[in-house]
Amino acid sequence: MEATVPSDKCLIADEIAKMFGAGYQAKFNRAIDDAVVQVYGESLLYNGRFQEAVPVFERELDVKRRRGDDKGSIASTYIQMGRASGSLGNYAVALRYYEEALQHNVLHFGTGHVSVASTQNNIAIVLKRQGKFDEALKMYEKALKTKIQALGPNHVAATLSVAATYKNMGVVEMTLGNLEKALELYEKALEIELKSLGSGHVSVADTKQNIGIVYSKLGNLSKRLELYREAHSIYLQALGPEHPKTKGIAPFI
Repeated sequence: MEATVPSDKCLIADEIAKMFGAGYQAKFNRAIDDAVVQVYGESLLYNGRFQEAVPVFERELDVKRRRGDDKGSIASTYIQMGRASGSLGNYAVALRYYEEALQHNVLHFGTGHVSVASTQNNIAIVLKRQGKFDEALKMYEKALKTKIQALGPNHVAATLSVAATYKNMGVVEMTLGNLEKALELYEKALEIELKSLGSGHVSVADTKQNIGIVYSKLGNLSKRLELYREAHSIYLQALGPEHPKTKGIAPFI
């Protein structure tokens, strides 16, 4: 049976009352206010106005705490505060916010949830930017396990997320000089992307270029050239000759 949309204002008000229950007007107004603040804060982030976004999310967090909102909702605000602080280069502050978010997400969702994995990934990124590469690797590994636990090993979103984590770990291993380990991680990511996205996808080209960089550092310039040419061919086909990725790799082939 198709749902009907009430056309009369009184009927709409009745429907809202049914959805929100007793005291619906206050609850409805609260939902609208929350949405406005959230959209405003996210708009500031999107437009790069990070300094202005921080107090907006701090106010949102204070309201949620006083109101007794659930821990998952509070975690989402901590994450936005972490994003704003990290974008300002305040990594210690961002890390503290993300750790608060992780604690709240675990309490609300349990350890095997995608929100937990996403927050672990955010923490790993901050640790990497702080130069704490060993800690970043450990957190990436935790995020990887959580993603697989949450979605299963064969879920499309899980596999692509796993590939992204492998690439992030590859960056860290390469920075640490562990080139063979970096190569192994990038090749795992490439295998997943080829199966999930196909050989002509831009992400495949990105990963091939990363593998080429590792081979260059290993002194295997012929292998690097082969991979760069493959990446360039994909960029050319998918993005066109004038795209920055196509033009950026062209001088090296």
